[in-house]
Amino acid sequence: MGAVEECVFSDAVGASVPCPEVTIACAGEGDDQSLNSALEQLTYLALERHHPGWEINDGACGELMIEVATPSFVLDCQLRYTATDDHSTDL
Repeated sequence: MGAVEECVFSDAVGASVPCPEVTIACAGEGDDQSLNSALEQLTYLALERHHPGWEINDGACGELMIEVATPSFVLDCQLRYTATDDHSTDL
């Protein structure tokens, strides 16, 4: 099964910064969660919506880039699979 490996946070000039320690109120879910967990869940939801089955076959890789200042969300996903192309021809 596929998994989000890490959330990386950067400042305006691209330097790595720690994840802000804030909690997010989740609509319809009763429990609050950390920003890191909320972003991980958002990534899974985006993958399931736009690339269902991303976790099967030979796996996938990519990233969800969120630009807070813009604001923009870009999901880059590379799906991997093995394909065969079998032929049989009577000559």
